[in-house]
Amino acid sequence: MSPTGPERTSRACAIVVGAFAFFCAWFTGFFPPFSNPNELSRFEMVVAFVETGSFAIDSQLPVLGDHEDKALAGGRLYSNKAPGLAFAAIPVYRLLRFVFPAPDSPTAPIFVLLRLFTVSLVCVFALARFARRLSRRREWEPVAALVTFAVAFGTPLLYYARSFFGHAWPAAPLFLAWDSLGNPSNDSAAKKKPERLDAVLAGFLGGWALISEYTVAPVVIALAIRAAAVPSGGGNRVARFL
Repeated sequence: MSPTGPERTSRACAIVVGAFAFFCAWFTGFFPPFSNPNELSRFEMVVAFVETGSFAIDSQLPVLGDHEDKALAGGRLYSNKAPGLAFAAIPVYRLLRFVFPAPDSPTAPIFVLLRLFTVSLVCVFALARFARRLSRRREWEPVAALVTFAVAFGTPLLYYARSFFGHAWPAAPLFLAWDSLGNPSNDSAAKKKPERLDAVLAGFLGGWALISEYTVAPVVIALAIRAAAVPSGGGNRVARFL
């Protein structure tokens, strides 16, 4: 029995998302001896907190390398990056340290896995949710896989999804925050979650995106307005503008 149209679409979307996940893991993006200051500053913040109990990166500069993405405060040096990504990476790094030694270079294998299980993982999940929303909209279902492919491989998403930057990392939680505020209008088969929990989840994800990249504040405000416009006790979502 041949698969139906929606089944073919779901299968094609799954292939696209799977390919995206594969390339996120396959290419490390490390080119020794060069290390990107944007990433290195964040790596040092994570390592310093876990290894020394302080966010000051003085102890890591001689080991992992010096760079310009730092700031001086109280006689100590700190990363000048927003802390949201580091907060997410700290528990992952702690777990990885049970298996791997403390890094002695900015291209240590532990950093590849740290990126993979933070930025890449969240971006793959966000892309999967994006594909799901498209495939469940009748008007978008025929081109869902094509649009998902265009987003995954026709934009900078793949590059930033495998980079320890504050680019794709806040973008993915922002999309997931919007996604949590409601299912597509014709998605009658999906289970409706309590709207209050949806708003709490959206607020949590939006807040984490904000402390990861402060310039997303206007988008977070727009999400907050959308959440506030959702009436309690059911009814149509008046803020379904996307």
